[in-house]
Amino acid sequence: MGTWGNVELTLFDLLGQRATLAGGAYEAGEHLVRWDGRDQLGRDLPSGVYLCYMRAEGWTQTRRRLIR
Repeated sequence: MGTWGNVELTLFDLLGQRATLAGGAYEAGEHLVRWDGRDQLGRDLPSGVYLCYMRAEGWTQTRRRLIR
């Protein structure tokens, strides 16, 4: 299996705060990402609605998620 290329998985709250959950080159296939509920600066992000943005080699997808 080769790499799928550069992947980015980022959460944004409705105020624009950002938490990057994954980034870099990944092998093709399924992956599990665990998030500790903190942003890039280590601050806890509150529960609420977040936009989950994923980008990989010419493909992007954004989904709305409720995080508690």
